[in-house]
Amino acid sequence: MKDVAELAGVSKMAVSVVVNGTKSTVCVSEPTRARILKALEELQYQPNAFARSLRMKHTGTIGIYHGSGFISTRDPYIREIFHGLTEGLAEHGQDLLVYSGISKHQRTSVVERVLSNKVDAAIVLPSPEDRELIDALMEGRVPCVILAEVISGLKCVTAADADGSRVLAEYLLSKGHRRILYRRSSTPFGFERLRFEVFKAAVEQAGGEVVARQAVEPMDSITDTEEALLCDGQSENRITAIACWRDYSAVRALNFCLMHGIDVPGDISIAGFDGVQHVDVPTGMSLTTVNAHWRTVAHTATDQISAMLRGEAAGADVTTIPAELHVGTTA
Repeated sequence: MKDVAELAGVSKMAVSVVVNGTKSTVCVSEPTRARILKALEELQYQPNAFARSLRMKHTGTIGIYHGSGFISTRDPYIREIFHGLTEGLAEHGQDLLVYSGISKHQRTSVVERVLSNKVDAAIVLPSPEDRELIDALMEGRVPCVILAEVISGLKCVTAADADGSRVLAEYLLSKGHRRILYRRSSTPFGFERLRFEVFKAAVEQAGGEVVARQAVEPMDSITDTEEALLCDGQSENRITAIACWRDYSAVRALNFCLMHGIDVPGDISIAGFDGVQHVDVPTGMSLTTVNAHWRTVAHTATDQISAMLRGEAAGADVTTIPAELHVGTTA
C-alpha cells in the first residue's frame, strides 16, 4: 500500500479509502481515485486476505464439519448438502472451509480445529461421538448451526423425520403390508432413532408388525439374520416390505433381493429415506423414498448463519424442512 501511495503521489490513508472503502475524514477526489487505481493496476496490488481478517476480526469463511471425520461428495446425500451450502454461501458472499481427515480416534483435535480463528462460524453434522465438540459449541465460542440432528441449546436445521416416517408407514400399510423389516443404522443417530420409532408406532397402531434389524457396520451390508428373513418366501408370516433408515441402506437391500431372484416389488417392496436416488439403483427402477430436501436444509443453514453474523434474529431454535413421499418402482 505504501508503494501504491508513492507511485500515485498520495497518502497511504487515501489508498486505504479506495482499496478498502475505509470510513475516513480523508476525501478522495475522482482524479486522485483514478491515479490510485492506475497505480494499483501497474503494481498488480492484491490485499492480504489473512492480514485483513486479523484486523477486521472476521474471515468471510464458514466451516463445515462431518462427524464421520471425512467428507466425500461421491455420497449423494453429502452432495445435496454441498449444493445447498455453496449456493447459500455464494448468495451471502462467503467462502466454505471443509474440515477433513480428522481421525475418529483423535476427537480432541476436532474442537481445536473447528473452533479455530480460521472461520467466522461453523455448520456441523455431528455424530454421537462429538459430545466434546457439542459442549464447546454450547459455550458460544463460535456461531454454529447443526444439520440433521436436533440438539437443545443450539440452532438446528433438519428434515421432517417424524412426518416423513409416518407418511411412509401409511403408504406401505395402504399397499397391504403388515410385516415389515426395518433396517436400522449401525450408528445411534438421534434422527435415525426418531425415524424408526415413529414408523414402528404407526405400523403397530394399524395392527402391523415391524421387525427391526440393526446394521453391523457403516456400509449397511445385509446381515445373516436379514438374509434368512428375506429368503423365507414361503411362510405365511413372511416379510413383504423393507423400510430403511436411509436410501443407501435401501439400495443394498434392493441389490441383494435382485441377486437372489426376489422380485421387487412383487415379492418384497423396498423403501428408503432421504430422496437422493443413488446411482446404484438398477436402470429402469426408481427408489420409493421420503424426499427430505437436503439441499434446502443446507441452504437454510447458511441463511441462519449469515443472519447470526450480522447480529440479526436467525429464526426458530429448530427449523424443520417439510418432506414428502416419492413413489418409485420399488414399493
